[in-house]
Amino acid sequence: MTETNFTPGPWTAVRKHPHIWAIDALSGDPDLGHVKWHSLADVYGCDDMGAAGSDKAKANARLIAAAPDLFEALRIAEEALEKTANDTLIGRNAAGDARAALAKARGES
Repeated sequence: MTETNFTPGPWTAVRKHPHIWAIDALSGDPDLGHVKWHSLADVYGCDDMGAAGSDKAKANARLIAAAPDLFEALRIAEEALEKTANDTLIGRNAAGDARAALAKARGES
């Protein structure tokens, strides 16, 4: 992932509290000199909603932890769509959607 400056993956979601999940970057961030980075981000659930709030925090944390992998997969898919699907409206739309999502992740939109 050379085109971004976010902390490289893999990221993991680790429960800190029934309603709080930490996003950890166990390989750290070489740009910042971190060997390991615990609580890169914290994800909070709605503690007044019981199990439903905890489950929502867990699902959100897992999605966030997958972000570096999702970014890379989308980048590869966007390249493939650009090369193979330019002849179809669906392919052009999918490539455009991928480009827009990647631009958002890069802070370009």
